[in-house]
Amino acid sequence: MLRLGESCVQLTVYAVLRKSKTEKLKNIADCAFGFFLSMNSFLLPMMTTLIFSTFPCKLFDDGNRLLMRDLSIDCDTEEHESYRLYAKVMIVL
Repeated sequence: MLRLGESCVQLTVYAVLRKSKTEKLKNIADCAFGFFLSMNSFLLPMMTTLIFSTFPCKLFDDGNRLLMRDLSIDCDTEEHESYRLYAKVMIVL
């Protein structure tokens, strides 16, 4: 959710700077926009991997299902279900 708000702020600042009358501010806006796009491209794979690591669970011989990323989280609890719901929302965003 933070990334979405941050992107909205970036686009707003870009639009305001692009409407300015000085060429220097327009160039700064273009450089900043390119920087933020490249940073988003850099961060997106890491965030995607983290979000999708919420789903795979490992079934043990005793019948317990634990999250592969963090074996202290039981996949059959409401807590994990809330994590899964949050991850689904982040995938849509």
